[in-house]
Amino acid sequence: MLSPAVFKRVDESRMILDYLGNAGFFLDIGANDPRLGSQSYALEQAGWSGICVEPQPRYAERLRKERKATVVQRACGGTDTIGKRLTLYALDINAALFPARVLYSNTSDIKETVEVELDTVDNILAEHSVTVLDFVSIDVEGYEMEVLSGFHLQKWQPKLVFIEDHLYNHVVHRHMTGLGFKLVRRTELNMWYVPDEAAYPVSIYGHWQLFRKLYLGHPFRLARRFAKRHLRK
Repeated sequence: MLSPAVFKRVDESRMILDYLGNAGFFLDIGANDPRLGSQSYALEQAGWSGICVEPQPRYAERLRKERKATVVQRACGGTDTIGKRLTLYALDINAALFPARVLYSNTSDIKETVEVELDTVDNILAEHSVTVLDFVSIDVEGYEMEVLSGFHLQKWQPKLVFIEDHLYNHVVHRHMTGLGFKLVRRTELNMWYVPDEAAYPVSIYGHWQLFRKLYLGHPFRLARRFAKRHLRK
């Protein structure tokens, strides 16, 4: 009844493995560093296989050298962006196609820009003849809805979907629940979604925590965002 559902700092990989087991297929969108902060590295070490999608050339090259997973050097978007190229703006580790959505840095803080090719998640999965998808991680710095618009989640029905969401609005959450996925946990910035029919118990206290995080904390997040954008010296 009092088990938490919201965690600030926790071993996410262990929690994923505890839920999904030591075998499966993952899709890591915005894979970034091969190990540091990776949602899929521990899965791969446990025996999973999968695909890492990473548009930044330096990280894509490191992933090829340090990981066993298939590496796709593209950004993901909707069907209207297939084959197009957009500018990716990179800081030290984060990168975004639209920095104003989540990155608070001044233009002078951007370390580099790179032109990246876009494709849909569905196309990438078809290209690599994927038939079963167990775990998905989406970490795309404000580009979540574009990624999801090119991803037929109802067809693939992954057992667990991670989405990094700063919760400046509830668009992603409404999209996921509208597709038949329920929110069961939040670890740091990651929202955990499972299919509605999945047996994933959430305590009364856990439901309260998720409600508080989603809705009661919303005005304070917007205030902090305003401060970071407009009150920086």
